[in-house]
Amino acid sequence: MSLLTRSIVAATVITLATAAHAQTAQPGVRPGAELLRPEPARSCPPTPPSDAVEPSTTASVDTERFVAANHFRESAALRSSVAISWLGATFRQRFLDKVEPAPARALLQPFQLRRAARGSEIVAWLGDRRETTLGELWCLLSLQPNGESGALLINAAPNLFFIRDRDDKLWTVDVLWGGPGWEIGASAVEGDRPWDAGAQAFSR
Repeated sequence: MSLLTRSIVAATVITLATAAHAQTAQPGVRPGAELLRPEPARSCPPTPPSDAVEPSTTASVDTERFVAANHFRESAALRSSVAISWLGATFRQRFLDKVEPAPARALLQPFQLRRAARGSEIVAWLGDRRETTLGELWCLLSLQPNGESGALLINAAPNLFFIRDRDDKLWTVDVLWGGPGWEIGASAVEGDRPWDAGAQAFSR
């Protein structure tokens, strides 16, 4: 191979590599090596059988609003509504006084992280369907109140939700089963903290 031919080949390889890198850097363009692996989607509340009768609600249940402070409470008793052993300071400060519309049935899609990634990278990958709500998170917790098997991981790996706080700022809310109960924290989406491979992120 002549020197001229080698130079042409080398230039072509560099050009192709540069173009591939530019494509992966574009917002909303997913690289070939997928960051997240989809898991089976879950309806929450679960879709009842066609012949089932929906349970009636009592007057004491607020069917128009979801008041976070009425649900997210630390409790050492595993037989309480949902066993929560720890609420992080940031979660308390940013979310406990939030009130949302009552959650409707939603189809939630879990994804498993194939490699470590920051919250901002996960959010960019998920795109427009990245956001969930406290009510939807609570729905999933209520199906696994004492660490039962279900959509949420219970192997000490975090479950990640991207939820807006009382001031409409998007945060990463991490939920993991710690043995005595669920541990729930919050951190900035744009922060430097990487989430390890094996963690699970939820979107709509």
